[in-house]
Amino acid sequence: MRGDENDMDTNIRDDHSLEPVHDARLSQPQLATLDLILQSGKLLFANGQTTEKIVFALKELAAAGGFQATIFANWGGLTVRLKNGANSYSETIAVEPAGVDMGKVSATMNVIQQVCAGKMDLSTARCALQEISKSGPVSLARFALLAGTGAAALGVIFGVDHPASLILIALIAGGGACLRRWLATLSHNLFVQPFCAALLAGIAGAIAVRLNFSSDQRLIAVCPCMILVPGPHLLSGALDLARARIPLGIARIVYATVVTLSISTGLVLGLALGGVGMAPSGASAIVPLGYDVLAAGVAVAAYGTFFNMSWQTLPIPIAVGMLAHGCRWGAITLAGVNPATGATYSVPDRRDPDDADC
Repeated sequence: MRGDENDMDTNIRDDHSLEPVHDARLSQPQLATLDLILQSGKLLFANGQTTEKIVFALKELAAAGGFQATIFANWGGLTVRLKNGANSYSETIAVEPAGVDMGKVSATMNVIQQVCAGKMDLSTARCALQEISKSGPVSLARFALLAGTGAAALGVIFGVDHPASLILIALIAGGGACLRRWLATLSHNLFVQPFCAALLAGIAGAIAVRLNFSSDQRLIAVCPCMILVPGPHLLSGALDLARARIPLGIARIVYATVVTLSISTGLVLGLALGGVGMAPSGASAIVPLGYDVLAAGVAVAAYGTFFNMSWQTLPIPIAVGMLAHGCRWGAITLAGVNPATGATYSVPDRRDPDDADC
């Protein structure tokens, strides 16, 4: 068994060290196949692919090489058992599923598909995986810009109608994004970035309250924190639990919970430093359908940026998000259901167009 340095968050730290497998007991085809499976699995697992799709893709990759594979995924490591007739061999690669980079996931899945289809040999595939591993996150400018516009869009959805408030929300969220990128160069701790970004939002929100800046004081602090919530990890954890991968599902949920707790602590502490408490939430204002749907599209584009999706892949998620939010608006405004119930009308079937099977 072996372990590479953990990829705690591929948008934060990626050592690019996809080291080859060496073992005298294995034939060259076995070594090449096992190596490709491990490196593909590392990229997929570290960057947010669902466990079920990882298992399916890696089994297909093994089958393309004439082997059978069994995959074991746990927080901190991915184990592959390769079988050829009566002989089997297991190896573990250390990796934490703490990142979300759909650009790397899509590119890795494309390599796997080409190998499965016989359009790419193993050596070329490994070189392609090395290049994928070295690819960086989205530019700081795009990251900060979309963080700001995404937070402002959430403000619109939750009833902020004061232009100055929306501008302030965008500036706070954009500043938080720049702060997160800077902190990434200083610490590999998974919880420092969301905590500090939320702390900044809390301090800025407290200043807005002190200056009586607008009537949307609570949302000025809260909206920049909403974009920090680790939704993909909660969803992946729930999917793992639903498929009886109990330890991994619990680990994902616990990780997402601690991130959320870090965000909440930073927000409350920031407000407290300004001598302001967290006011109880009241009823949200009714937002016109056009504003609600457009804001939802902007929010989806922002989250797509956080997950390193290319511009070419964003139109479909944006359209789905706008349609889903239109359904939510209709359920709340026309049918009179509460927001929690209305949210159930806006949850489409989770299908990833980039994750086609081999």
